[in-house]
Amino acid sequence: MNQVKQKASTNEQKSQLFFKSFFPKRAVQLVPTIQTNYPLPKWKFETTTNEQIDRVIRTMKPYKASRSDSAPNSIFTHNQELLTPFLGPIYRTTDVLKHYPEDWKTTETPILRKPGKPSYTIPGAYRPIVLSNGFARVLNMCKTEDAAKMAEKEGLLPPNHFGG
Repeated sequence: MNQVKQKASTNEQKSQLFFKSFFPKRAVQLVPTIQTNYPLPKWKFETTTNEQIDRVIRTMKPYKASRSDSAPNSIFTHNQELLTPFLGPIYRTTDVLKHYPEDWKTTETPILRKPGKPSYTIPGAYRPIVLSNGFARVLNMCKTEDAAKMAEKEGLLPPNHFGG
């Protein structure tokens, strides 16, 4: 790819360069036709259980950052037995009502310097990290666990697929 070197002096110019670097333009998106025939589901959807919430919280790293206005992982990891009975009904309600709260969709993306780079004058010397809502993270981890388990059980992954 041919990169044009640009100098940015204001925060606005810097943010535009980071945006172009981290979010390149996508190829043309295909819009499905109205008469798309989707295959039948491979498994029956099940709501999140308290056991699953408990298991997911046990795998969380306690000091991983969350969005600034959200509960950090340590709240969940240090209080899982207290929180799980309350989180279960909330998460099951999102399934029943088919409603995912708008606030849970919002993320923050700070830009961090990659350590040991010789020059921090180019966007490639930085990396974005995505900080999400702590409550959403727990639910998303439960749903990801379900999808991965069922995809593996139903043989939907190629034989040479390893990891995420």
